[in-house]
Amino acid sequence: MGLFKDMKNLKKMAADAPPAPSMSDTIAAGASVVATAKLQQQLLATGVPGTAIVKSADQSGMMVNNMPQVNFDFEVTLPGKDAYSLKTSLVVPMTQLAAVAAGNTVGVLVDPANPESLMFDWSRPQG
Repeated sequence: MGLFKDMKNLKKMAADAPPAPSMSDTIAAGASVVATAKLQQQLLATGVPGTAIVKSADQSGMMVNNMPQVNFDFEVTLPGKDAYSLKTSLVVPMTQLAAVAAGNTVGVLVDPANPESLMFDWSRPQG
């Protein structure tokens, strides 16, 4: 009797479970991860070092590899150029969340061909 009850519960759980992602969704997510890794490698090699003042930082509610994605409003400064505002979302390691709080200045690497593309430069002092 317990076996049939358990099977009934399993059937109900399966019916209530969200659908599995499609193969195309899984491939797209993988391609996004690969594209992000390539962009980071490119920025490490050719990115222009600058600073960004964090005007606002709000967690988006999305996690990537157990790290929160954060929506930022930055004021970015590059050597020899005027400062500019940028709104973007970046994934932040949990250990670095305090460093990217509103009001802090963080080191960044900016794509010289696309100033809206940047990444944190954790090798430089933050604060």
